[in-house]
Amino acid sequence: FTIKYTDVLGNQNTENRNLGLIVSSVVQSPIRIETVGSLYAPSDSSYMLRIINIGESAINDLEIELSTSSSVLSLVSIDSNMVNVGDNLMKIGLLEPNASINIELEINVPEDSIDIKSNLKLDINYDYLGIYRTEERNVDLTVRGIIDLGLVELTVKPEPTMSGSRITITGSILNSGSITAKAVNVDVSNSSVLSSMSSTTFIGDVDEGSQAPFSLTANLNDNLSDGVYELDVQIGYKDDRGIWQSVTEQVNVHVSNDVNLYVDMNDDESSSNPLSSLPIDSTVLVIIIVLIILLLIIMRRRRRNQKEQ
Repeated sequence: FTIKYTDVLGNQNTENRNLGLIVSSVVQSPIRIETVGSLYAPSDSSYMLRIINIGESAINDLEIELSTSSSVLSLVSIDSNMVNVGDNLMKIGLLEPNASINIELEINVPEDSIDIKSNLKLDINYDYLGIYRTEERNVDLTVRGIIDLGLVELTVKPEPTMSGSRITITGSILNSGSITAKAVNVDVSNSSVLSSMSSTTFIGDVDEGSQAPFSLTANLNDNLSDGVYELDVQIGYKDDRGIWQSVTEQVNVHVSNDVNLYVDMNDDESSSNPLSSLPIDSTVLVIIIVLIILLLIIMRRRRRNQKEQ
């Protein structure tokens, strides 16, 4: 193209200039963005952005400015090996081909942000092949609730127990999280302590902030010595994506093979029963009392019939 102009001396000048154009069917960006991590409500969640140069040439003067589209989510901190010049604007500078840089974010996620659609906005400025470019990228943010299951009010009976006996484990599953745990089940196992591999009971859904009771029975091995043994109690459940998860806690079983201990326990149970001091079995005594009552009723009816005659 031709440029005509008048200089400061009033002379008219003409210049011919050439402008080079790169023609391409698709303008491809040399930048790829990957994400690592999940957002859980309520918490300050860690989230990572990985910026990768997938082009064949270096990226120069790279700058990235971050912001969120939601008024609920907010950036708490940004940790990276770049210069943060304020207002979440970071100067990265040079990024060689196939090189990458990680941006560690901490995002405040309140409880009322569950199921709210939001995204992380990236305004990217850089020089590639001598051409200054500007891009706007959006990273979808999915907020998930927390499932926090634990055992409460846990008891093991009898306490203590003998080797080879059957024990009963009772307690409750408490969900201290922010969403429902689905298809919850409880399993107790320890092949060196239990005669069977495991014992499982199904509970069902446990809502956030609530608890559900459970009871498990298991048989101990008959060769256990005196001592305290640890059993693994595993809580299985489905998360909000339908994926099976599990947490494991421990419960102690006290084994004592001292016969005198159980004799004393039986004596204590007998002393609490007023019928136990009688020389006959309590069941037989109840049957005798019932028969006496029936006999009295029959005799009374006979006397009444005789008077009417």
